[in-house]
Amino acid sequence: MQAILAVGLLAALIAFSGISKTIEYISKADAILVAASVASIAIANIAFAHRMKHILEQMGLRAGLKNVFLAHMAGMFAADLTPGKVGYFSVPYFLKKLNNIQMRDGLFATMITTIMDFVVKGVSVSFGLLIFISSFSETLDAYRLAILLVFPWVAAGALLLVISSSRVMRLLAKLPKLSALNDVNFKSRNKTALLMSATPQTLIIWLFSALSWITLAESLGFSLGLIEALIFPMMVSILFFVPVTIGGLGLAEGATAFLLTTTQGVPLPLATAFAVLWRGSMLVVDASGISTYLKLVRE
Repeated sequence: MQAILAVGLLAALIAFSGISKTIEYISKADAILVAASVASIAIANIAFAHRMKHILEQMGLRAGLKNVFLAHMAGMFAADLTPGKVGYFSVPYFLKKLNNIQMRDGLFATMITTIMDFVVKGVSVSFGLLIFISSFSETLDAYRLAILLVFPWVAAGALLLVISSSRVMRLLAKLPKLSALNDVNFKSRNKTALLMSATPQTLIIWLFSALSWITLAESLGFSLGLIEALIFPMMVSILFFVPVTIGGLGLAEGATAFLLTTTQGVPLPLATAFAVLWRGSMLVVDASGISTYLKLVRE
């Protein structure tokens, strides 16, 4: 049902934007720059895998980057097929198969990386709202501006402190499916230090995600500022996790077109072409996990 709805929403967006015009923009996109966008997404995924490898090693586990990357990409492929991208939580299974890492440890590492990404997305949403509001109002009073700028960082810091709390981990461990978290061990007892040590990889992921938007926009003949490129993809990607459609298909594309049209003045057919190419670029990269997924699922 979610797959049918996803295809329907995407088709409706393209139809509303103008099928012929949208296809025309896609067909005229610069292939080299589109390939550069795909490469940026691929590098961001390598950084994803490196971050998970780093966290596993801080937990005292040996994990090869190649196998962690394969597990990550298999999880990304599974995520594309499931509502709310819940398929990504198959990564612990793939880590066990490829690296002989216990499911509880793989689950914890997956949770930590996912939560770190949501911190970035939360910050991006707050700044994105600032950009969206300012596109309709040239003047923002200092009070509202301060709230919009300060709140995301306060919220991010508070969330990191909550995540690092051993009390929170004990509460999570009381949940039936997460009870094995009681057995997770660390080289370092300082979980805040663990999270902060993975910050460089998170920044690399963020930067290359932005680069993918910048190069994709250039391939279609319009420019996107660095700030917008850093914020918009993180904002839109939150919709990937809304379990209405598989992988947020249709929802994310609509939000992308809406943001580009309302804040950047991009014509709707062009914005829709961008959204479709962005989704296509991600699917091309995620398709690298198909062989690993099929091989391990069949075992």
